[in-house]
Amino acid sequence: MAAGSDKAIEAAKFLLEEMSDTSKLTIVPGGIGAGSDMKMVHQVLAAIHILAASEAMGLASRLNMDMLQARALILNSEAWSFMHENRSPRMLEERYTPPTSALTIILKDAGIVTTMARLQRFPTPLTSTAEQVYLSGLLRGMGPEDDAGLIRLYLSEPSSQPVLNLKEAKRDSVSDMKLVISLLMGIHLCAAAESIAFADHLRLNLSQFSNVVNSAAGGSWMFRDRGPRMIEKHQKLEKTEWIMQDRPNTIEESVDSMSAVVQAARDIDYPLYLGNTALNILLTMKHRGWEDCADESVVRFWDKQV
Repeated sequence: MAAGSDKAIEAAKFLLEEMSDTSKLTIVPGGIGAGSDMKMVHQVLAAIHILAASEAMGLASRLNMDMLQARALILNSEAWSFMHENRSPRMLEERYTPPTSALTIILKDAGIVTTMARLQRFPTPLTSTAEQVYLSGLLRGMGPEDDAGLIRLYLSEPSSQPVLNLKEAKRDSVSDMKLVISLLMGIHLCAAAESIAFADHLRLNLSQFSNVVNSAAGGSWMFRDRGPRMIEKHQKLEKTEWIMQDRPNTIEESVDSMSAVVQAARDIDYPLYLGNTALNILLTMKHRGWEDCADESVVRFWDKQV
């Protein structure tokens, strides 16, 4: 990925092509700094999805689910993300040293995002929540360890060890799996919206941003499916542009499914840092009167005029 003046890019093009796979070389329009902005906004998704993987797998463990089966079902569902597929094997093995990707790396990236967001006076609620959890991990000595180890912040026992009490003894595994998938879908939906809104605020080419995400570590099923409509419609001010037609979910339905997850987690004293943040974003949209609109209209949460 590179950016600069047209003259500089033209002069350096031969060298860039020598240094990279030309099919993956991305020239970002916008001059000096645009490439850094593109990478930074991609890391909005990376920072959220890494923690979401721990939050969801921790919930599956807390619900006494078969962790290997839970992972397989997630990867074959609308809850898929690159980060979940990549990080979850290390959670299953409980292998955090030596790190494949240390916690300090994603903490650094999240900090770059939130620092820029403050400078721009732009809200990044999910990335900011993730950063706070990463800081909690750092204070517990997890900094040099693999970021998949953040699952330990959610559990009092190793993820492979069942935690059973009378309240949970007769749980329905199918219903519990739906809760875990709904959790990830809600987080990924709002993460897609947060990244697209921030990219637009920084005047990045949204079509190019979408291509970068879908071919990189920030990818998710929800971004691939909802992202194009967020990009197509996000500047349309009329609510009627977002009313459900052939879309599978409304804001109201997303609120209902995320509320069910949050309540189920609260019933077993399990924390949902990202889940609660995503729910409150969706509730804000409902409060503004967007409950009958397609769930991708959540991207309007970041608009100055709603």
